[in-house]
Formats: sequence, C-alpha cells, structure tokens
Amino acid sequence: MLHTKTGRMCVAVPLALAALTAGPPARAQSVKEASAPAPQLAKDPNAPVAMDTAEHLPNAEAFHNNKQQKLREHHREIPLGDLPAGFTPEAAPMVSATPVAPSFITAPNATSPVKIYKNQSMAGVATAQTLSSVGEPSVASRGNEVLFTGNWYSAFSKNGGTNFSYVNPYTSFPATGAGFCCDQVALYAKSHDLMIWLLQYSADATGNILRVAVATGNDIPAQNWRYYDFSPKSVGNWSGEWFDYPDLSLSSKYLYVSSNAFGVNNGPFKRAMMLRLPLDQLKAYAALNYNYYNTTTYGGLRGVQGATGTMYFAAHKNVSTLTVFSWPESSTTVTPKDVTVQTWDRTTCIAPGLDGRDFLGFADSRITAAWLGKGNVLGFGWTAPQNATYHFPQARIALIDAGTMAVVAQPLLRNESFAFAYPAAAPNSDGDVGLAVSYGGGAIFPSHAVGILRKNGAAYQWNLVQTAAGQSGPSLNRWGDYQAVRPIGNDGKNWVATGYTMTGPDRTNTVPRFVRFGPQ
Repeated sequence: MLHTKTGRMCVAVPLALAALTAGPPARAQSVKEASAPAPQLAKDPNAPVAMDTAEHLPNAEAFHNNKQQKLREHHREIPLGDLPAGFTPEAAPMVSATPVAPSFITAPNATSPVKIYKNQSMAGVATAQTLSSVGEPSVASRGNEVLFTGNWYSAFSKNGGTNFSYVNPYTSFPATGAGFCCDQVALYAKSHDLMIWLLQYSADATGNILRVAVATGNDIPAQNWRYYDFSPKSVGNWSGEWFDYPDLSLSSKYLYVSSNAFGVNNGPFKRAMMLRLPLDQLKAYAALNYNYYNTTTYGGLRGVQGATGTMYFAAHKNVSTLTVFSWPESSTTVTPKDVTVQTWDRTTCIAPGLDGRDFLGFADSRITAAWLGKGNVLGFGWTAPQNATYHFPQARIALIDAGTMAVVAQPLLRNESFAFAYPAAAPNSDGDVGLAVSYGGGAIFPSHAVGILRKNGAAYQWNLVQTAAGQSGPSLNRWGDYQAVRPIGNDGKNWVATGYTMTGPDRTNTVPRFVRFGPQ
C-alpha cells in the first residue's frame, strides 16, 4: 500500500511478477513486468496507531535476541553450493598474541589520508536509549538533512548532523501486521532528490512486510513520508514466508530492495529476492510498475553502491566462488557470472576480547559491502573466519573488473592480533571508496574505524582511522549485522558512516556513532 503520513492517502500496490528462480550460472534469466492503476486519494483518520517504543521495548529485546538466534541458524542453512574439490574446512584455534597497536589503524592526524570532520556519539536523546548490542546502524545524507537509523530507533538532523532529534519508528507510521521490528536502512538518491527509509516489520503466522518510505524536495526537512508495503505474498504470492536482512542500492533510474525470506514460525531459508522500483514513480509518489528477481539457490544478495546504467549484485556460490549478477537498466534479464576468489573457511568465527566476550560469536559470511568504484571496478566484502593462515577473522575483499569479470585484487583487511568484521563501503563522486569496519578481539575491545581504499601504483591499499575504541564486549557475544557508508548528497567528495562500540556489556551501554569523513 502507498500511504502518506499527513492525510494517509491509500492506493493499491501493483501485483508483483511471477516467481523467477535461478537457472544455470551462465544463463541470462528473464524478468517479467507488472503494472498498477494510478493512485487514488482517500482520507483515513481512523488508521490504527502503532504501539509506542516505551510500551514495546520490554518485549522487544527478548523478541530481537530470539530472532537473531534463529536467523543465525537459518543463515547457516542458506545454500552455498558445492565445496571446491578437496577442500577441508580448518577451524584454527585462537593463538596467544602480545598486545600491539592496531596495524594501519591510526588516530586522526594531519598526515593521514583520511580526514574526520565529525565523529559523535548518538546515544542519549537521539536514540531515546532504545539501544541494542546488535546495533545495525544506517544513515543517509542529503547534506543538511540526515536520517540515522538503528534497530529500534531513528533520528533526524536538519543541520548536517550537528544536532539530531529522536524519531520514533513505532509511531511514525500506522500499525500493520505484527508491528515494527527491527531492521532499518537509510539511503539518499541525489539524482531524484529522494530520501529513502526502509523499515522491516515483525512476522506473524502469515508473514511480514518491508515498508519503503520516501520523501522528496520540501517533504524531506518536513519529514512528510509516503510509504509502500511489500510482503512475500504481495510480491511473489509466496505464502507462509517473511522477509529479513533487507538492503537498499541505487542505479541511475531505479531503487533496488534486496531481502532474504524464511518460513514463518522459525521455518528454513526459502529464497532471496531483489526488487527494482522506478525512481521517477517513487519521486512522484505514484503507483509502481516494478520488476523483481527471485532465487532459491542463493542467499544474501547484495547490490552495489555507485551503480549507474547497470546494477550489479552478488552472493556466495561456495567458499571459493562469488556469483556476480548483472541487471542492465534497459533490460529485463539478469545475467549471473561465477568468479573465483581466494578460498575462505565456512566455520565459526572466534575472536574473544580482554573480557572473554566474543563479539563475533554469531557472525556469518554474508556479503556486507558492495560497490562500483573508479576504473569500473566492482568490490565485494564479507567477514571470513580464522583458519590455518589467518588466526583471526578477516574482512575479505574481492575487486573485480565489471567488464571482464576478472579478479583485479583481493586487499583483505587482516591482523595477526585481532579480527576485522562487518565491512561497509561506498564510492564518492571520484570513484574513491570509503569504508567503515568493526575490529576487535585479542587485546582489543570491539572498536570502529573508517577509511579509504586507494590504488598505490599497481597495488590497492586501505588507509584506516579509528573513530572509537570500545571498552567492553557484548554479553550476548554477538554484533552486526551491518553498518553503513554513504556519499553526502550535496557534496560528492565526502562520506557519512555509522558504527558503534560499547562501554559495558549490556545493550544500554551501546554507543552508536555518526561519522563524516573524506580524503585529506
């Protein structure tokens, strides 16, 4: 449904396309189209009011923790295809390490290639203390207007992030289904002056919805949101399924919404899908004619940031193969291509810190960073477990030529004394790549850094700067599942980023961060 926060206009969302399953890796796969009637205005002053955060929070933490537990189990069931011939996973034990300063992670200084313009805590008023140790912060910046989201809260700034006001995601929109909780993603489409806010709602016995809210022009500072609801039933007529792990990405003409789907009542992995929504229709607050891609073979599809005429997205086929999908804006076909990468181990990440708490106890290897940068080079990043070569988990990075689909480089983030995890990245207008990443374990509490990927001669090099040093690991032994890096809408050169650390082991000790950074 399409609604408006002021006046609550309702129209029918178009019927979705017939389901499309993945075929052989080398075969292009057709995407069908659908249309819907023009929207009709309708007053609805009696729309149900959502439960307030204060009413919801006593049960929200228990619900969310249970959700995370079940989803980790389910995500490990997502198909990764056949293992390479002769491959044997190695679960290397933790090794003792002499405490050292994080290599190539520096404090901000005049000689660093990374300049930090703003680095502030989002705890307190901006989040109404509705915090989670599985923080999942996201951000979008138009320039002056900034939308910052976490698991149970949102915040909005009208002065570039200097001051934020709390926005209650439970009451900002009418209630639906089992109510809001918990994933949110923010993104700004500069080409259409469109602020985009994705909210995931809880599942009941029939499924759940992903709510895509949009605002353009003067509606952005006024926070007048219109929104579309998508359920597994309304998209593909998939009964008894619910969406989880959503993400947003853009090309010149389209917004892409990716998500996994699982069976309700703790059911298994069912599929992954990618919606393609026209930005022109979103900007006009119109009914949508849209496409979608659906696969039961792959999970955790991740679209790139920085796409123009073609959207690229990827997923693991197995521990030595990425499947990269190409979806041109002018086409109704999706073409997959298998790309061989450095083999990683599909085992459990191990990275306890000084307090024995392991922030990677529930980490998995879904792709969390994807971009198209300078030189038409694609990048994909994910967290890989320790093994016989690397004694701590690492952020694996694969750089791939978008034209030839050949691997250009694999400049992974690793250290012999601590782990890197949950990378997020996006290019700026020059094609340089900004990064946010968590690190910790060994002698380091979970901490956060931002950085820039630069090509130094023939080699690619990460330059990282610490934004916050953690003081504790999480009592739940889990982190993630994602953070965000976005180019600033009215800038082009610089980025905004999210991350978090903890001052103590409980969720109330979580300190989300808003960071604005760029090249020196």
